[in-house]
Amino acid sequence: MPLMITGGLGNTAPWTGAFQALQVQAGDKQLVITFNVDTTISGPAASPSGYSVTTGDVGVLPVTITSVAVAGPIVTLGTTMQTYNANYVLNFPVVGLVSVDGRPFNGPFTFAFSGGAATPVAVQMVTTIDARTLDVSFSRAVVQADASNPNNYTVTPTLAVHSATRITDFVYRIKTDRQVQGRVYSVSIANIGGL
Repeated sequence: MPLMITGGLGNTAPWTGAFQALQVQAGDKQLVITFNVDTTISGPAASPSGYSVTTGDVGVLPVTITSVAVAGPIVTLGTTMQTYNANYVLNFPVVGLVSVDGRPFNGPFTFAFSGGAATPVAVQMVTTIDARTLDVSFSRAVVQADASNPNNYTVTPTLAVHSATRITDFVYRIKTDRQVQGRVYSVSIANIGGL
């Protein structure tokens, strides 16, 4: 039978045991932490700098936490891009994670996970609009801040990319130096995450 805490005011909810992180799920530019009870965050736990991600793998993207949000038992951390299937460790802050009934998170303060983005973003098609404009169609919806950055596109043979503008979640229009008529170009991407 569970212990009932009354505090002199009658029965309250039974003590449910330890406040635990059940899993960390990696996705494109996010980590979703599932706790066993509704969670509140404050202090270091409410700040991206309160968390860190480490790896011992060679040649993988470093991951930085960029945002923190909580909804019920779920804490979502926005991240920079992760290397798919790379081994990472999320380091939790030692203060600031508390269950809604007041129990502090007592660890463990590290959680291993594999890098997200199981379906990487790829260029599916490029359509020439005019001598300085290309529409790039992606294999999936992309993060607007990434796809709008002209530095994330490379055109070969070399053409400078001056801008990238969202047409839809899947299509971005890039402006380049003048293309040479009859020349075949290819477009490659880097640092563009999917939704």
